[in-house]
Amino acid sequence: MNYRVLVSKQENNGYLAVSMDLPHCQVVAPTRETALAQIQSAISDLLRASEIVDLEVPAPVVQTSASETFGSFQHDPTFATFLEEVAQYRAERNLPPSD
Repeated sequence: MNYRVLVSKQENNGYLAVSMDLPHCQVVAPTRETALAQIQSAISDLLRASEIVDLEVPAPVVQTSASETFGSFQHDPTFATFLEEVAQYRAERNLPPSD
């Protein structure tokens, strides 16, 4: 199986190798070749000691209906100003292009 590995030279003249598919699987080594050999070993060790499981997580159920929110801004003194700003913004955005 092939794994994509990001190899980057570090400031201390070492190399960091990180598995793109398993980002917590990473090694630091003095040379690029050693880093690649060590990350290959680290990926193999992780896969031998682990198991891949498909897990279905049900979507959360939302209990709020739209009718429950109607009128929630009726006592907000800034809501009319907000609506005017929205109308102005829409009017400005919908102008035909000028030549």
